[in-house]
Amino acid sequence: MAELWLDDGYEEIDLMNGHAGLLHALRVDNIEYGALYIPLEAGYFAHQGQVEIQLQRKLPQNCYELKFALMRDFEAGIPEYTVPEQWDDLGQLSFRQAMTLGNGLFQSSWMLRRHVRVQGFVAVALEERRQLGSYYGRLLQRYQGQLGFDVHPVLDGAGYAIF
Repeated sequence: MAELWLDDGYEEIDLMNGHAGLLHALRVDNIEYGALYIPLEAGYFAHQGQVEIQLQRKLPQNCYELKFALMRDFEAGIPEYTVPEQWDDLGQLSFRQAMTLGNGLFQSSWMLRRHVRVQGFVAVALEERRQLGSYYGRLLQRYQGQLGFDVHPVLDGAGYAIF
């Protein structure tokens, strides 16, 4: 397995509308990532209406949208969601690194529960990266027994509501 490191804390990110997101740093081998947790109440989750229609219910209070990107994307401002192979110094993720990243995202979401009250998460693949929906699905299947939430596929498998 690849080496995983997670920061002890979360950095507050001003979302420019009176709300704050929480950025958590993690590293898989030499590749640094940021997991960004955006409260749904901030109003940035573009698919909220569609997801709630599909679920036939409102998403719970204290629910967070999870986004992740290379940390260097966050340092440049709003992430462009580049991938490691787009950088000469990083290269393509191996299968083991991808699975370790998933483990890191799972651990990060568990750690978040010690910092704030969390009633659920949503994770939706970017339009240009629809394959992330399958990645999320594999991770959720792998960790479903440890989540403490029910998993609801939404948006034709492009996303998941977890609460």
